[in-house]
Amino acid sequence: LHIHPQRIIRETYIWSQLKNEHVLEFLGYHFACRDGRTEALLVCPWLENGESVEYVKQRNLGTLDRLQLLLESAEGLLYLHSHVPPICHGDVKGANILIKDDGHAALSDFGLAQISEEEFGGIASKSVQRGSIRWSSPERVSQDQPAAPPSDVWSWSWLIWEFMTGTLPFSHVNNSGCVVYHIISSKLPRCDEEAAIALVPSLAQLMHQCWQQEPKSRPSMTSCIRMLKQIVSDQCPVDFLR
Repeated sequence: LHIHPQRIIRETYIWSQLKNEHVLEFLGYHFACRDGRTEALLVCPWLENGESVEYVKQRNLGTLDRLQLLLESAEGLLYLHSHVPPICHGDVKGANILIKDDGHAALSDFGLAQISEEEFGGIASKSVQRGSIRWSSPERVSQDQPAAPPSDVWSWSWLIWEFMTGTLPFSHVNNSGCVVYHIISSKLPRCDEEAAIALVPSLAQLMHQCWQQEPKSRPSMTSCIRMLKQIVSDQCPVDFLR
């Protein structure tokens, strides 16, 4: 990573403070100067299982196992949002959810964009990562707002789409500008028309709540976890969560 030294130092410090089973562990860092530029190497465990969506596809996981990974990713986000001050991931998507050797999910690649203190009193990503527009909330793509808990909630809900359908958000749209138009115009997919999601109707309802245009109208990660646990319980009366 070729980044301004002060920025990477701050991001390294933030990551090093995070200790949670659903946040990728920080092992260390190394700085080196090459051709007049600062090169930063952030060290984390090597996870053989790789990123979550490919793991789900390759293992052909059942619905309950997919829901469990969604729940674990939500718990990782709740940990960040509950931090003092709050930390927002800012780039939630399937490729940034890794699967540990024990088969559980862990958030990765957070805080790699510019971070700044914002009105909600925490630490946030101020720019949308290139290649992540499909997961971005309306306020981030149209108003260039910094990441906040509600924007993480919007992005997290697309994990449901990825895990259940195996496709990217707006996979039928190739142009980034058209993707932005769909997002800000509320031209979102009908979840109940997707076979894999239609099998669990409450999932579609949860996604639509997370897709509210007004950030304050979206549920918190605490509420998302509560609803998702109820969905899992309904799918498996034998108490899958125990």
